[in-house]
Amino acid sequence: MIIRKIILIFIALILSGGTAFLAKSWLDANKRPHQSAQSVATSPQREVEILIAKADIPLGKFVTESDFIWQEWPEDYASDHHLIKDNFKIETLNGQVARKEISAGEPVNIQKFIRPGERGFLAAVLKPGHRALSIPISEETGINGLVFPGDRVDLIASMTIKEDEDKKARKRHASETVMTNVRVLALGTTLNTPEGETNKGSKTVTVELKPNQVEIIAVAKVYGKISLSLRPLAKNEDELQELIETGNIEADESPAKGDSFTWDYEATQVFRFGGGSTGESLVISRGNTSVKVGGE
Repeated sequence: MIIRKIILIFIALILSGGTAFLAKSWLDANKRPHQSAQSVATSPQREVEILIAKADIPLGKFVTESDFIWQEWPEDYASDHHLIKDNFKIETLNGQVARKEISAGEPVNIQKFIRPGERGFLAAVLKPGHRALSIPISEETGINGLVFPGDRVDLIASMTIKEDEDKKARKRHASETVMTNVRVLALGTTLNTPEGETNKGSKTVTVELKPNQVEIIAVAKVYGKISLSLRPLAKNEDELQELIETGNIEADESPAKGDSFTWDYEATQVFRFGGGSTGESLVISRGNTSVKVGGE
């Protein structure tokens, strides 16, 4: 009887010891992941700086290094497509054009840009639905070379008109704002003017227009001389303040047809009161009013 009790006690001790061992093993197994996670969280992760867009970059925009900023990025997640500060010079992006739209904060991929002189550069500059047209200019009509690719201009046509087919007929002069808010793509063959230089001496300006606007300017070139009138960067005071503070303004809209014109008698009183030597007169109508020019 006593032996039986001893055996039972021995078995109970074995079972309790095994249970304690299993419990300890289970606790140890559950502790290890937490300890591992804690060690991962506390160990510093190496980071690199990659280039991202500072603001939205539309398709066809001429970019400069001010359009981008460096952003810290986990080294393990940096790929060959990222531009890393240690091995990329940001100034190489100056004057390149965006092939695709890039959102603010998006990592920059060099494949989304094209350099001046590369095949397809001008086509990449053009916005969808637009065309490129070259217009002859001189130092006088081209603002003495102080217009640069990316600027916005108005196109002014100056014309000389005869009153009739008579050789003695008086010639009249007029100017018309044919198109407004036109983007300049190139001066001569220059699509990116080096810093500190001008485009003085350029014989042509290439601009961006819609297809029907190309036809309008093509006709205007036949009838008169086209001059450029430079537009401001900002459309109003609020936009100017934003430009000063951030260096960015909203992308301007497409060109629009002009709606103003001026006759010679509006530019000088000679035609209004001089009358000329022929004694002839010309009646000019604008809207509901008519003005008699010249004559006695």
